Amino acid sequence: MNKTIHRAKYVMAEAGSLLSNAAVHVSAAGRILRVEPWQGKPPDAGVSVIDWGTALIMPGLVNAHTHLELGFLDRRLDRTAEFTHWLAQLINKRQAVDDARLAESVREGALQRLSSGTTLVGDISSAGVSRPALKPSLVRRVVFEEALFLAPERAAEVMGPLKLRLEAAEPGGLTECGISPHAPYSVSPELYRLTAALARERRIPLATHVAETRSEQEFLRNGAGRRSFYVA
Repeated sequence: MNKTIHRAKYVMAEAGSLLSNAAVHVSAAGRILRVEPWQGKPPDAGVSVIDWGTALIMPGLVNAHTHLELGFLDRRLDRTAEFTHWLAQLINKRQAVDDARLAESVREGALQRLSSGTTLVGDISSAGVSRPALKPSLVRRVVFEEALFLAPERAAEVMGPLKLRLEAAEPGGLTECGISPHAPYSVSPELYRLTAALARERRIPLATHVAETRSEQEFLRNGAGRRSFYVA
């Protein structure tokens, strides 16, 4: 494969740096060599030029919080003012499908992200399906394996399967692994401590849902408010 020069009316080299009539030089291995004002096609026969016209060339977008396993629920949940009602719908519909449908949802979601310019996602995986389903995808990803259970006496029990999912992960390439204790209303303090310790031990990122609703804040302050029944 030859070296390629991508020319466009605009090139966003980095935040706050927008070049007019510029070019991106890409090596035969697919790495960006440099970005500079367009100087015309070089005489080197080993260089091909792609002119994108009035387009903008920019770095890929990042979606730091996705749930690709749940993409099949798009437009399948009724609008409601109560978060807990919405979440109950989600849980019921999620339990009605198998892992094959979840994997299909992950693959479809990855293609949608790439087609819209998103090249890196932080994906929360509750079923353990996301990582293997994304293996052939060209989207870069940090797959956060989810952990949840509110009863503190069950914390150690939850950690076993979580560790197995992390150990099954293939390091490197386009995939990085992380851990996601779900939320303060569905994860005990003990489970938070254990997942945080595991993330530090493995030097991987940790993500959680927090401060999403008034009910959550009421529940954490005084045990009142409508709480998610995400865990029975």
